[in-house]
Amino acid sequence: MKQQKTIERLVEIKQRTADAAEAEHTLARAAVTLAGEAYDLADSAHAAALEANELVTTAADLEDRDRHIRARRRAAEVAARVLAAAEARELEARRAVTEARTELRRFETWLEREGVRQATEARRIERIADDEVAARKANVA
Repeated sequence: MKQQKTIERLVEIKQRTADAAEAEHTLARAAVTLAGEAYDLADSAHAAALEANELVTTAADLEDRDRHIRARRRAAEVAARVLAAAEARELEARRAVTEARTELRRFETWLEREGVRQATEARRIERIADDEVAARKANVA
């Protein structure tokens, strides 16, 4: 009985760990979505800067256009790196969820086996007690 209560407490701890891992994965998934949207915006801005038909009349105009395009490209590259990092964190969070769920299931199985063992032991003790009562009745008769 004491062991079953201990296992139940461990299952509760594992359940909280799995819930926390799932919450972390949800946050990581949201971060990937936001980073993806930011990348899409930055990439679109870079593409728009490349396709813009600006009037270039002087070398200074050409330098300004070049700086503008390079800045947009760097922003898209940064956004791509942020997205890749967010995806890596999301993958790690997904692995943590899988590991936590597996561990929870292992402890739940242990708890189930302990319940079956205790029920079997209770039935065995009951049979022994019934056999003793039957033996006493047989001796009396």
